[in-house]
Amino acid sequence: MAKRLAKYPIKTVSWYIRQWKIKGKGDTDEVCFYLNGTIVFIGQPISEKILDSLQKVREDGHEIVFASARPIRDMLPVIDHTFHQLPMIGGNGSLIGKEGKVVKSHPFPEHVLKEMKRLIVRYEATYLIDGEWNYAYTGPLLELSNKYRSVSVG
Repeated sequence: MAKRLAKYPIKTVSWYIRQWKIKGKGDTDEVCFYLNGTIVFIGQPISEKILDSLQKVREDGHEIVFASARPIRDMLPVIDHTFHQLPMIGGNGSLIGKEGKVVKSHPFPEHVLKEMKRLIVRYEATYLIDGEWNYAYTGPLLELSNKYRSVSVG
């Protein structure tokens, strides 16, 4: 398998190889890339170098899947439009997207929502509630400089 990957830029695909989902006896059919901190950094779009490597992986016949804790709507701006038709797993698995649209969602059951609402009211909690394409947020606004500091790794 290492020889097959030799044509990809070493500092990109070899770094992400642990993200690959291996099927069968070593045949790689699908490659799943987690966005945040793996191929997307500080909320910036995927770099040209990584996009080139992703395209080579596709040309070799592998299906690429993107995954993130982000909802699909927040994944699209960091993924080049040429990859928007690919499968995406967002919201930590609660949203499935393809062709830039949410095709399946798995919301909380009604009894769980009821309990969450009760706790929010009881504790006067701030919250972020994500839907397929919209969200509600009651917490404090972060200044841009603080936002980047809160996600930096160094």
